Amino acid sequence: MKANTKWKDTLAAKLLVKVFQYYIFITVIVTLAHMSMDFSFTKDIVEDDLKVFHTSFEPGLSVALWNQEDDALQSSLLAIYHVPQIEGAKIIDENGNFVTAIGYVKNELGQVTYYDPNTLSHNESISGGSQSLFSYSNNIHHQEDNIKYLIGNLILYSSDNIVFSQVQYGYIFIVINSIIKTLALWLIVLWQSKPLIYDPLNQISNRLKSERPDTLSDLHFDISKKENGELLLLKNALNKIFKMLALSIKERDTALNKATQRNEELSQFSYRTSHDLKAPLVTVRRLSHIIIEDVNSGDYEEVELNANRIATHVSRLENLVTDILDLARADLEIKEHETVVLSQVLTDVKETLSGVYIEDDVQIIDDIDPELRLYVPRARINQILENLLSNALKYKDPFKSECYVKVSAQNTDDEVLVVIEDNGVGIPLKYQTQVFQMFRRFHPEVSFGSGLGMYIVKKHIDNLSANINFTSSEKGTRFELTFKN
Repeated sequence: MKANTKWKDTLAAKLLVKVFQYYIFITVIVTLAHMSMDFSFTKDIVEDDLKVFHTSFEPGLSVALWNQEDDALQSSLLAIYHVPQIEGAKIIDENGNFVTAIGYVKNELGQVTYYDPNTLSHNESISGGSQSLFSYSNNIHHQEDNIKYLIGNLILYSSDNIVFSQVQYGYIFIVINSIIKTLALWLIVLWQSKPLIYDPLNQISNRLKSERPDTLSDLHFDISKKENGELLLLKNALNKIFKMLALSIKERDTALNKATQRNEELSQFSYRTSHDLKAPLVTVRRLSHIIIEDVNSGDYEEVELNANRIATHVSRLENLVTDILDLARADLEIKEHETVVLSQVLTDVKETLSGVYIEDDVQIIDDIDPELRLYVPRARINQILENLLSNALKYKDPFKSECYVKVSAQNTDDEVLVVIEDNGVGIPLKYQTQVFQMFRRFHPEVSFGSGLGMYIVKKHIDNLSANINFTSSEKGTRFELTFKN
């Protein structure tokens, strides 16, 4: 397994260590509890054995005590002492007085005392291993002529050492069993952590290293055929992140393209506006000198002619400045949306244009429902309609007897369709792809303009997230504007 990361630093290793820290702790607790329960159960068995031994030795002891046969009593005590489960035995008479004892017993003060099995003599030396004594006591009876006499009490002693000697091999088995299970589980987890954790994460890492930012939109993980829940969540989270990154990169590229396009437009705009602003000023200055010469020579007809020429150039300059201001306003973020009555906007636009095209015999047909409303900034929809109607009036067809511009609108559940159609000269087919570009004039012989009008319209349409389409021929032009309702 080739990896740049050391095994001890991998997630699988850290997870393994953390899991087994808890597992070993729990195993130790369970093992100790198991051993404690086993010890307690064995101790109960030994106590039950003491009861059985009491019953077994009671007849011999009763005869020896009744007949006061010391040798027989000593023999019975030796037999009791040699039972593996017994540490010692003590006999007291019916009045509670000490009679004799053997092995490890407790005196009336609860102290452990040792009586030599050979001499039954008292020995003050106490074995530390026999401190934890427990006992079973019961009366000794002797039956004579069908009469049962109480002649004493037998106390049998055992110890925790004896209990431990019986469970020690079980303890060894329990500990070995816990160690084997721990090692087996360790090896199994160690073995399975590679295909289940390390390999999928390594696959993700290698996949990320091989990807380039421009391919993130196509990046999709498929970690394995059988994915566990955690890796599935990780895969889905990564795929979601990559989609978001791809979207961010796409938005960045879109913004970058827009910025590049705006810079190109700005460069073109600066060049064209400086030219279009300078040209009429140079002409006006030249005509002014000519007028002075004509005045001095008394040629007033030429003075009037050149003065009219100056007025024309100044008018064109005024129109250009107005369009530049309109363009600047189109780029501003107008946030004040309001509910506007579309027919009222059209009425206001007609009044504005009537002062400019007062001599035009173009009929403006209003076919808009008076109740139809749009939720848009009023300034934007006003400039859109003003530019479209102004173009329709300027580029009327003088060879048609009845010139018209028709404005209509249709309201659907989620859209408003506004249609502006005329029967003017139309837009030549070869220029139709350039309609929304800056400084495009397709009929300079018909009317002079700045070439910014349709560019301004497109700016407003884009800011409103609306759509604009058109068709045009020598029969006229039809614009369709779609606004979200």
